[in-house]
Amino acid sequence: MTAIYLILVLLGLAGGGFWLYRSKTQRALPAPERAKQLAARVSALGLQIGDIVVHYDKEYIVEGKLIYDEEGWTWLEFMLVDGDDVVWLSAEEDDQLELAMSREIDDLMLEAPPGANLTYNGVSYRQREKGRARVTREGQTGKKSEAVCTYFEYVAGGDKPSLSIEQWGQSFDAYLQTAIRESELDILPAS
Repeated sequence: MTAIYLILVLLGLAGGGFWLYRSKTQRALPAPERAKQLAARVSALGLQIGDIVVHYDKEYIVEGKLIYDEEGWTWLEFMLVDGDDVVWLSAEEDDQLELAMSREIDDLMLEAPPGANLTYNGVSYRQREKGRARVTREGQTGKKSEAVCTYFEYVAGGDKPSLSIEQWGQSFDAYLQTAIRESELDILPAS
């Protein structure tokens, strides 16, 4: 009889040990939802305030985020800062991820509102798109502080940068915009 009790105790200990081992190894693995969150965080669409973005050996800190919403169509802009150098990274999911880096220009003479065609530095641009979007913001966003932005997008063709004009209240800002690939970026999450 004692042999049966001894066998039952040993089986119980072995089963308990296996259960403990199994529960610890399963907890060490991230849950599917957490894994998806981590995967999204290392993409441009998952950037957060404080993340570092490296673009061709230039390190920027994400200081602000704008979320544009035009009748349900959304896209993001991130204010990237390295000292006095400020660039904007725009990210839009349209069949595939579209990314562009924008730098403000202050020497474009603008009419209000901008026309269908513009010339900047001897390059002719034609208007490709215009619209109006509601904007929410996170962190620091510089001059972009209104709740609504009217935008005008221009293209020149070839490998020339595009031109983007944004109207914030009564103020107009112009940006040269260059399309980039996500592989050109290294993203280092803040946490």
